[in-house]
Formats: sequence, structure tokens, C-alpha cells
Amino acid sequence: MENFQFEPLEQSGEFRILQLHSAQSDADEIVIDIRSELLHKAPDYEAVSYTWDNQGFDQNIIANNKRFQISENCRHILLRLRLKDKPRLLWIDQICINQKDVPERNRQVQLMYRIYYRTVRLVIWLGLDECNEVGTALAGMDHIFAACMAKYDHVHQAPVFEMDVEGNFDP
Repeated sequence: MENFQFEPLEQSGEFRILQLHSAQSDADEIVIDIRSELLHKAPDYEAVSYTWDNQGFDQNIIANNKRFQISENCRHILLRLRLKDKPRLLWIDQICINQKDVPERNRQVQLMYRIYYRTVRLVIWLGLDECNEVGTALAGMDHIFAACMAKYDHVHQAPVFEMDVEGNFDP
């Protein structure tokens, strides 16, 4: 199978989004379509924030009927976000920015604030939670939030907490 090749982004405010095809099973091949859009005219999409890790791009998926390589972490994201009954429009920097084209990458990084601002939903991927550490942390945050809301009428009235490097909270 032929390798995917990016078409250059030529207009100001142009970026790429991907359409993640639906699938009935995680065993089904991951299939996406990548297309360019003008930011101010783009359809609704979700942006994904995640850690890159130091993984290589050694996981194969299908993009526009061609082979495309991504990291294992990005593959897990796509598997988790893929729906069974309909496609999903996403912006994931590893896929939507041509990582081999440094000038494009620099221009796209400058657009990232607007890309995230324009999204209808921000998905934050904390990784696979095999030990339930993320679930425990989120439950703790939920407990803190509930305690603050019991004391304050509005979120804006609650104090801001910062954590130091030892994990201690400072209001």
C-alpha cells in the first residue's frame, strides 16, 4: 500500500482535521480521512490534548486510502474515541500537522490557540489507565470540587489551589 503524502497548506488560517470512521470492534482497522479547512469556515470538530511520549511512529492506520504511521499512544486515542455508529471529526496535532515539514509545523503551532479555541469539545487523553490511577485522581478532584461548591455559591468564589512539587496543596 502506498504511503500517505500531505498536500501543502497554502492559505492563511488553513489547517487539517481528520474524520475518524466508525467501527464495530477495536480489532477493525483504524480508517481516517484527512482534509484541509479554513479555520473560520471549519465544521464542528473536537480537539485532542495528550502527551506524545517518546514513542516512534510505528503503528499503521489507513488515511485517505493510504498507509499512515502514528505513535502507539495516538493509536490508543483513536481506538478510544472511535464510535460504533458514526464518524467523528477530530483535530490531533500528530496527524493533522505534517511533522516532517518544519515551516508548516511552525505555522500550525502559531494557529494552535485558535484551533483549540474554535473546537466544540476538548478531549484530554491522560493515557491508558491500567492501574486506575487516573480514575482515583479524578475522583479526588470531584470530591474537592463538591466540597468547594458546598461552601461557595459560585465556582468563581472558590479559592485557587496550587500544588507544590511534593504534592502539597497551597490555597
